[in-house]
Amino acid sequence: MIYSQKFLDCVAFTLGEEGGAVNDPRDPGGDTAEGGITEAIWKSWCDRTPGHAGRPLSSCKREDALAIYYSLYWETHDLEQVSQPWAAVIFDACINLAWGAGVKLAQFAAKTAGVYGGPLDGRMSPLFIKAINAAPQAALIAAYMRGGYHVAKTEACFLNGSVNRVKALKALVMKEISAPPAPPAETVEHGTVTADADGRQHVAFSKE
Repeated sequence: MIYSQKFLDCVAFTLGEEGGAVNDPRDPGGDTAEGGITEAIWKSWCDRTPGHAGRPLSSCKREDALAIYYSLYWETHDLEQVSQPWAAVIFDACINLAWGAGVKLAQFAAKTAGVYGGPLDGRMSPLFIKAINAAPQAALIAAYMRGGYHVAKTEACFLNGSVNRVKALKALVMKEISAPPAPPAETVEHGTVTADADGRQHVAFSKE
């Protein structure tokens, strides 16, 4: 499968934080495979994906984690339509906390900031996507992270790790927000390279 550059940028952070296979008895999610995939998520994905039924969790590889995160989180929440900073924050929170928790926290932050008047239902509706894309990114994301992301995991043994994860994510997205916009095109020897909204590059060759 070919993924967008936006998805690959966002999932790179999450995969780095989730790490490899872990069996921590303190984690209520139980055993996790490559990329933090739990037994429940793995079974759900295998059951609905042709050719994967019955595979054990131990067989989960990086490419499987990418496919799971894309189909169950990225596509389901329509994150390709969300601005890059928000897509990274919501995507990671939904994986780190719970499937719809990241969306609800974002809705709460947007409603508190007065930029969203819809329900707190955990759905990435067109109304909500339009609201967060149009809102001041830095201020709204800072409010979102103050709103309880790092304490939503109630297990005390994981609190420090959650706090550090949020700090790292905040530093990453704030850097993206403050970075100067990339030039729309750059000249190459035989044409012009442009990037579309999905991060895919296209080359238009000029006649010589």
